[in-house]
Amino acid sequence: MIRLFARGGYPAPIVMDDAYADGYLGRPWIPIPCAPYKDFTSSEEIALFSGDMLTQHKVLRVNLQLSGPTGTSAEVVMRIGGTQYGPTWTLSSAAKVRDVNERIALPAGEFPYGTGASVVMWARRTGGSGTCSLRVRGIWGLNTINASEAT
Repeated sequence: MIRLFARGGYPAPIVMDDAYADGYLGRPWIPIPCAPYKDFTSSEEIALFSGDMLTQHKVLRVNLQLSGPTGTSAEVVMRIGGTQYGPTWTLSSAAKVRDVNERIALPAGEFPYGTGASVVMWARRTGGSGTCSLRVRGIWGLNTINASEAT
């Protein structure tokens, strides 16, 4: 593992390669720019957020909030290059807010280091008649934390 430290040395490296995923960056973590929340009422999927990335990390950390009034349900998915990665995040009709903070490991064969891809968050209302909101707080590229994320 290659690590570069600040002049003061430990405790944390400022640049390093990924310990488990050869050829990927471990640090620094790099954000994928996103915009503020957007409202939606459509039962058809609509693209609400999009960003462009160059693959430098093997893992993406997705932090978002899905909200709506009681009695209204919704879902959101993340697609990269048109393919869904990660789960379908849902807001049940009994909940008003769903917070998501998840790690999504990217398949190495599909995302070699340096690959460019579009990241799009798609949402739709799945029940009820209220207005829902999606707030993507951020998507960051991260290092792997175990060998299974490197495959």
